[in-house]
Amino acid sequence: MAAILANPLASQFNWIGKGGVKQPFRGLSLKDVLFCAVRSNIKDATDMQIANAAKNWLRYAKDRDGGRKGRAVGLPNLPTN
Repeated sequence: MAAILANPLASQFNWIGKGGVKQPFRGLSLKDVLFCAVRSNIKDATDMQIANAAKNWLRYAKDRDGGRKGRAVGLPNLPTN
């Protein structure tokens, strides 16, 4: 997936596009390209296995390349009681 989608672009997608914020990946022609590419290397991969791997990859796109750490740096220190 990293070869076809950079993280800033990947963070704009989820699998079904639910929530109105992100676009659906499952409706793209790129999904078909992904499935064919995986099957060229793993002949017995099921649609569900490929879809689950893609879902997880898209889910964590914001956290790659220092995304999680960068967001944590911007958090204010809250007093604890």
